[in-house]
Amino acid sequence: MKKFFILLSFAVCILKLNEQNVCIGTSTPNASAQLDVNSTDKGMLIPRMSTAEINAISSPASGLMVYNTTDSTIYIKRDTGWVAITIASPGNSTQQWNNSNGNIYNVNTNNVGIGTNSPTLGRLVVQGVASGGNTNAVFGNGSSGISFQQNWPTIGFNQYRNSVTGNGRFMSTGYAAIQYVDPSSGTLGIDMLGFGGINSLTGSGTRAMTILSNCNVGIRNGGGDASLWVSRGTGSNGTAVFAGTTYWSHFNYGTAENTYIRAGKAGGHVFINDDVTSGNIFMGAGAAKMGFNTQSPSYTIDVNQVGSRGLRLVNSGWGNLGWAWSSYKANSDASNPITYFELEYDGHSNPIVGWFDDGGSYSQNSDIRFKENIHPMESILGKVMQLKVDRYHFYHLIDTDPKKVSMGFIAQEAKAQFPELISIINCKDEQHPNDFTDHHAINYSGFSVVAIKAIQEQQQEIEALKKDNEMLKMDMGELKKLIQEKVH
Repeated sequence: MKKFFILLSFAVCILKLNEQNVCIGTSTPNASAQLDVNSTDKGMLIPRMSTAEINAISSPASGLMVYNTTDSTIYIKRDTGWVAITIASPGNSTQQWNNSNGNIYNVNTNNVGIGTNSPTLGRLVVQGVASGGNTNAVFGNGSSGISFQQNWPTIGFNQYRNSVTGNGRFMSTGYAAIQYVDPSSGTLGIDMLGFGGINSLTGSGTRAMTILSNCNVGIRNGGGDASLWVSRGTGSNGTAVFAGTTYWSHFNYGTAENTYIRAGKAGGHVFINDDVTSGNIFMGAGAAKMGFNTQSPSYTIDVNQVGSRGLRLVNSGWGNLGWAWSSYKANSDASNPITYFELEYDGHSNPIVGWFDDGGSYSQNSDIRFKENIHPMESILGKVMQLKVDRYHFYHLIDTDPKKVSMGFIAQEAKAQFPELISIINCKDEQHPNDFTDHHAINYSGFSVVAIKAIQEQQQEIEALKKDNEMLKMDMGELKKLIQEKVH
């Protein structure tokens, strides 16, 4: 008991060394602390009790601190109740942050704000301070990462902004980019910022893509009044490349900026305006020339023939029948070539029907090897004499060219004498709604044969009349001689 009173007296003496501040383990307590406990190898124990014992404390004062042995958590008494000031075990509703198997989570049932005391926009609202820079959050700082910035809502890739004005900075050494939205215009932009060192300024960057508020898209530019606007790059492959398995299509290819539209592989096809019920294909702009198998066309349409084929027009609705035009060299003498422009019907399944020579003369096929059932033509002079030749106007030219007078036969009349030279077709369809179901036409070139046959027949009659005339002259001479003999 005597030792106890000696120690108590000693402790009281120590505590009274400083009447304003109480210190333990130091002779110079901090002026801002009423109690200053100092140690380098020991701690301070606060009262330890269970949850039941804590709840049994009568009228605990605000600021009272205890250690809860039930959940191993330090609590402090606030005006509203006990609050844990360390991470609590799962299910502890008295603390905002809980721990579960090393994972922490917030038990707050309302929104969480960082930089704002009114996080009304979402479950988590992070608000930066304008004077301290526009970046609100950074993920991966130190080895590149992503930043979220305010004002013009911006996502920075290896980029952040630590000032209100000027350019951003690189998070780490490397390339960077930003994606942002301009709230005033509704423009969404993606800028590439190039290469830079950590914390160095990024510069203004190069526009990679723009999406306007009307959904028009610009590539390498700020967009325009087209749904897609692509600017020319600096490479040799042009404005756009569409790659196939074997071949690529280029737009504005090379320094000449030619455009190549090709199928993606050998044997592929290029379709323009395919499988539609209507629509036109327009090529050229008034003075353009189109070349097939030539890059330097001399005419509006310049076709360089490949092999024995030139141009073909086919009606797919009539058994793929059609006409073909080909240029044909008639001899192999390079110093004196003769080239014909020949016409074929239904490809090579039928013979060549005729050709134009290099002087412009047309020759129709008349080879005996392509003819059957040959027999002499009947007399036609009488039929020719029945043909009526008229002068007339075509009704569709009366208003535009009233002085244009034609002469010829009426097809319906000539059909009675020469039906072989009259063709009748049905032109009344969706393309010719004002035409007839029995449109008559005349093969005028065929009448040259008729004329020759008529001339032959007429010449025969002339020869016969000449012979009769000679006979008549002979008869008259004999008669005159007899008369003279009688008189004498």
